[in-house]
Amino acid sequence: MQNVFLYRSHNNAPLLSWFYQLIHFPNSYQFIVYALLMCALAVLARKESYSDALLLYLIAMVTFSSAIANQYLVIPMVGLVVLETGFWKYVYMVVAAGFLCLEENGLYILSRWNVELFDEYGPVVGNFVKYGYSLCAWILLFALVYRWFKQSVEKKKA
Repeated sequence: MQNVFLYRSHNNAPLLSWFYQLIHFPNSYQFIVYALLMCALAVLARKESYSDALLLYLIAMVTFSSAIANQYLVIPMVGLVVLETGFWKYVYMVVAAGFLCLEENGLYILSRWNVELFDEYGPVVGNFVKYGYSLCAWILLFALVYRWFKQSVEKKKA
């Protein structure tokens, strides 16, 4: 219980961090917001098949999380590939892979070229690495919204 549910690393809240900073929201309550958003997803996904609801959970878990680390970016990939999320799955794969290739604690396979990249594109690469988690979370949110919108349009046609 202590090491899983009550564990608090750095609360980076990739999707909502800007909002939390804007309203000076205390870090200790960010997990409660996450739990409420996951409960809301459960209500929205109650008519989904079990397998689709599980895949939506994998995406939403990272999207709304109060804290993530680089290895968490792999979790939603199954849901993105199996569910109909349009081109957002490709955008996510490219952005997450690029982030992990550049991020120091990620794959960091571009470390040989980091000096050259930072010399030429320093601010762009630096901001991409700095905001990579947030960018990935926003892409996941857009994938969820796209799927929901596509399904609602298909239901209206039927």
